[in-house]
Amino acid sequence: MRKIFIVVLIVMAAALVGYYFGFDIGFERAINLFRGADDGIASTRTYTNSDVGFSFSYRSSPDGYVESHIPSDDAFGFKGGVILYKETDWNELQASDIPREGPPGIIVEVFENPGLFSAREWATENPRSNYGLSFDGTVQDIMQDSVMGVRYSFDGLYAAEAVVFVYNENIIMMTVSYFEKNDGRIDDFNAFLDTLMFGGIETFEDCVRAGFPVMESYPRQCRDDNGNMFTEFVGNELEKTDLIRIDSPRPNQGITSPLTLTGEARGVWYFEASFPIILTDWDGRIIAEHYAEAQSEWMTENFVPFEGVLEFEKPYSDMGTIPDFMKRGTLILKKDNPSGLPEHDDALEIPILFE
Repeated sequence: MRKIFIVVLIVMAAALVGYYFGFDIGFERAINLFRGADDGIASTRTYTNSDVGFSFSYRSSPDGYVESHIPSDDAFGFKGGVILYKETDWNELQASDIPREGPPGIIVEVFENPGLFSAREWATENPRSNYGLSFDGTVQDIMQDSVMGVRYSFDGLYAAEAVVFVYNENIIMMTVSYFEKNDGRIDDFNAFLDTLMFGGIETFEDCVRAGFPVMESYPRQCRDDNGNMFTEFVGNELEKTDLIRIDSPRPNQGITSPLTLTGEARGVWYFEASFPIILTDWDGRIIAEHYAEAQSEWMTENFVPFEGVLEFEKPYSDMGTIPDFMKRGTLILKKDNPSGLPEHDDALEIPILFE
């Protein structure tokens, strides 16, 4: 009876803590978290290497992974690392009395890079990369969080895929080994790579990618495990809501050409039933401009619906790996100012993503 009472208290505390921090996990989910999410609710953990400056998230349940840390040694400037084993594999390994090779898993290793090798140079020249066991010698250039790296396959005790990055004069090598390509480990590896961040959590997008909870506010907010709050950037929409409101596209929405804009603005935003609309790339370069037109009588102080269309060419090529920042842009809805006087200028600016 006492044990049940303690469990109930823990569950209630988990629910109350969730409510305090802005997201109501509820009693049922609190119970699932306490049990390890037996009903299939995914639970994640974040691994952080503060010395080098990178972090990633991985699934801890259901059917998740456990960490086994690797100590550093002097060979090849190895600075240590971590192995992620499937929990079922780890339990079997710990229960076995017979010496055996470790099961397949995901390995993250850090090496010194005093020679300032590129990722490709280190991968193809350093024996610790296992590139010498490559199937066909193919090395693919990749990018994650604006850091360049390489990816390749090799065949040792198990079949494996590896990625190598250079960051802060260090080599970061990440390897997934597997029995069969469809056993789920490569999918897990790719999912964990999607959360990989260099330099720590600095933005709302970093926080989301790291797998931390997002609160359904507007703008949305994300809280990391240190209690830091990050707010989604939505331009100056909230400041201009009494003058102009945009229905489509919404801030941070992906766009393609032709782009149709709809919303409403007060009559003072128009001149002769229209106002300018401008689309820029991440660097502020104008890639399209046109006019939005009033859809009803505009000579009023009330809100008047508008519509406009922008045709544009995507500001980057689909060839190769594109950094995330190059996919960003800004949509500008300018107040028409026939006087030309700067004190009468005004604009709504919202961030968008090119698809």
